[in-house]
Amino acid sequence: MGMRRYGSTAARLTLLVIFGAAIGAISLRFIDMTHALDLRASPLAYDWEILWDATRGGHVQWDAGMFSPPWAIIFILPLSHLSLNTSWAIMTLLGATAVAVSVPRYREWQWQLIGILLVGSSYSYRRYFIDTNYEAIAILAVLAVLVAYRQRWPVLFALAGLICTIKPQITFLLVLVVAFYSYQAAPRRFFAQVSMIVGAVVLLSTLWAGKPWLDTLATRPFDYGISLAVTGSKLGAPALALHAAQVLIVGVTLAVAYLGNRKLSRAKAGMLIAASLLSAPFSNLHSALVLLAIAVVPLALERPRIGIWLVLLFNVNYVDYFHLTDNFFDMHAGYGQVLWTSILAASWITLTALVYVTERQSAAYPARLRQLSKQPTQEPRDKRRRIEHTPA
Repeated sequence: MGMRRYGSTAARLTLLVIFGAAIGAISLRFIDMTHALDLRASPLAYDWEILWDATRGGHVQWDAGMFSPPWAIIFILPLSHLSLNTSWAIMTLLGATAVAVSVPRYREWQWQLIGILLVGSSYSYRRYFIDTNYEAIAILAVLAVLVAYRQRWPVLFALAGLICTIKPQITFLLVLVVAFYSYQAAPRRFFAQVSMIVGAVVLLSTLWAGKPWLDTLATRPFDYGISLAVTGSKLGAPALALHAAQVLIVGVTLAVAYLGNRKLSRAKAGMLIAASLLSAPFSNLHSALVLLAIAVVPLALERPRIGIWLVLLFNVNYVDYFHLTDNFFDMHAGYGQVLWTSILAASWITLTALVYVTERQSAAYPARLRQLSKQPTQEPRDKRRRIEHTPA
């Protein structure tokens, strides 16, 4: 029996090594092939050219298109010492990795494959592949936050929390709620370790580049994107009404997060991300990829009657892509901006309602939270679906 178990483990390790070596060889070959591309003359890497130029050689030019906070940028600076093509290739591979690992694991591999195809073939991923921004890093960091919070891994939790703010318009509400949950429900030692790591990194990075970053934000025009404020102002909505709507979205989201349990599910993370994208001063179309990967596709796999409609909405721009309409959903000439703000709103409403309904039964035990969370929490198995393990 022991020999059989040992043989099974050895076979799995062998397959894992072979698979890892194959992926590594393919990745190196892909990076080598990209050297033949003239990215600046191609439609690819539009955003990445700006980001790479703004951080080239480790020298951050905050007034040249770099708006991420310094405590997140420091983790990205190694890419700035590589060539434009090499760094873009790595970001492209990170995007593919984010697509693969964002899908929860299932007993039947077909469900895993369906999830990967839903994310990888989406219009949001297509936009990410063409523009190449920091969304892949944000997805991986959010997933790491969810796992590290559940397992009570303070170092990974702190570093992933810092990195996921690289796109603060995507994650600012998620970071706020995660910090509150950690303070209220996690063991004191865990919270103290996280606080020391985060405090030290934020302090040192702010001393390094806090002022130029804040100066850049103060002078940045927030007149584009798919956030509620930008879309509403272009439609002529009163500023007071838009501010009231932003406050309402943030207030309802934080209330639902507070009244629920202290676990971080995919649906709750998606609710917080959708609310952040809606209520932020600006948010771009390709940032919706984070919402799709973290919450919408898992929802479609586990509750298809609800989630599949959101997946279809996330891909409605293909109507224009295949020339079925005259650029009706174009972001500049058509109604694309209104469409994507509406998609964010529909996602937020759906996920908020789902979190509220599923967690309202567990809202009456705040006094016992710390005692109940001394040990790493385990997500219950969903017997209705084929979930083997839910990453978050």
